[in-house]
Amino acid sequence: MKRKKLLTLVGSMCLILVLAALLLPACAKEVPPTPAPPTPTPTPPVIPTPPTPPTPAPPTPAAPTEVHFLTVGHPYPPAPYYITVIYVDPYLKEIEERSDGRLKVKVFPAKQLLTPTNYFDVLRTGVVDMGIVTGTSLVGDIPLFGAGTLPFFWDSYEHIQRTYVGGGLDLFQEIWEKSQPDIVMIGFWTALHSGFAGIDFPILGPDSLKGKVIRPAGQPSALMLEKAGAKTEWVEMAELYLLMQQGIVDAAETGSPTIYGRKIYEVVNYFTETFTGTFWCPMSMNRVSLYKLPNDLQEMLVDTWHELCWEPGPGLFQSMADWDQQALDGLVAEGVEIIYMSPEDLADWREIAEGVWQEWAAETEGGVKILEIGNAMR
Repeated sequence: MKRKKLLTLVGSMCLILVLAALLLPACAKEVPPTPAPPTPTPTPPVIPTPPTPPTPAPPTPAAPTEVHFLTVGHPYPPAPYYITVIYVDPYLKEIEERSDGRLKVKVFPAKQLLTPTNYFDVLRTGVVDMGIVTGTSLVGDIPLFGAGTLPFFWDSYEHIQRTYVGGGLDLFQEIWEKSQPDIVMIGFWTALHSGFAGIDFPILGPDSLKGKVIRPAGQPSALMLEKAGAKTEWVEMAELYLLMQQGIVDAAETGSPTIYGRKIYEVVNYFTETFTGTFWCPMSMNRVSLYKLPNDLQEMLVDTWHELCWEPGPGLFQSMADWDQQALDGLVAEGVEIIYMSPEDLADWREIAEGVWQEWAAETEGGVKILEIGNAMR
């Protein structure tokens, strides 16, 4: 009985499934097919526009050249036949040119800022950046500058030149730095080899000056002249003309350019051309003023000095010798008689002078050494 009921149930379920399968498709709505997407029309390729080049920035202007100003002081008037014409003016012009506009120099001459007595003070304090003066005015601080006026020790400018480059400059630099640490000595030059000017008598051997009053070139020379029997009187060069005109001073030891340039030829009749000595004059600079300059300008200042003043050949060194000769020619034209000593006269002077050299060297720092160098360079 149970089996009969089970079969009847299964048969009913099968019939229902068959009917459902037949009826469902008829009841469903027909769905239209999805159309295919249209074929896209090809787009022509886009040619990119080249980028506009950027407008170049205006060039950065070059930094303006830094200009350095130097003040220079010296006691000499701006007139012909002064050592400034031979050494100072050409040197200052040359360093301006070599600096290509980076260096400008303003000169204060004729004791406007610098005098022989305040030389170290105005350089040390920076009143002037550079200064020039005759070395004999500095012997109170650096006695070695008296070496130039050692009477009859130097034979010629060339002898001094050899001494300068053969160790003389190094010796001076060493002593200078101990004495004046705030001031740099760029170098020194030699100028105005001295002779003797006599009012109404020629000066030959030592006897020709006995009892006469003479203005010496420096302290060592004064010692020699006094040993020869002369009386020495130190006077300012600016006063020499008047004192010789009045007969207070009978003679003077100085160079022919001084006699000619100051018109002392109007009161003297004789000039003895010899080589009693020269003036050694330092070109110096405030240390701060020098070291604040760019290194290349510092080197240029020093190199230019040595090149112009001490290298053989044309230059300031040769100009000094030419200057002396021009002055002698001028004296002759003005009626002054030029005198030359005999070898015997020179030997007599040197015999007296040699004792002065030794006395001076024993009392002067570096004195013995400069004599050694000078003798080795003869």
